Amino acid sequence: EEEEEEEEHHSNYHPCSFEVDEISNHSPLHLVLRSDRGQLLRDVVVPRLCQLARRVDQQYGLLHDQDGHPTVNRVSLRCDVKFGCYSALSLACALHCETSIQTLLEYGADPSSQDSQQLRPKDLVQEPTQLSLETLTLLGYNENDNEQDKNDNNKE
Repeated sequence: EEEEEEEEHHSNYHPCSFEVDEISNHSPLHLVLRSDRGQLLRDVVVPRLCQLARRVDQQYGLLHDQDGHPTVNRVSLRCDVKFGCYSALSLACALHCETSIQTLLEYGADPSSQDSQQLRPKDLVQEPTQLSLETLTLLGYNENDNEQDKNDNNKE
């Protein structure tokens, strides 16, 4: 019954409830992940923002490209090119926020999206041993990636 009340309360979301910053194109997910408030805040806020993004997507549809084709859900939004064009998932990977990574993937974040340097979220995981095998697998990470990283480091 509580869920129904909450669902009814949130049924009239407007796209502006998940607005991105006009200059940076940072979404609320980017801002929370960049916050220095710590893991506890992210563990509470990221799932709620993902739920909000999903509801807005469901009510107003996916975002569209210039030709009008649906392209991406709001959880997969990337910030503006001049700010690196990274997604919230890329940021979570760079920060090794495992709970946030898993939540973002659960809500449809695209692990194959690339930032302005053609890096995917998994490419930003500096210490794969800090993440579970399950999370690495969801990101598309495999042992060959780890071997490639070692080879690249040996060349330097």
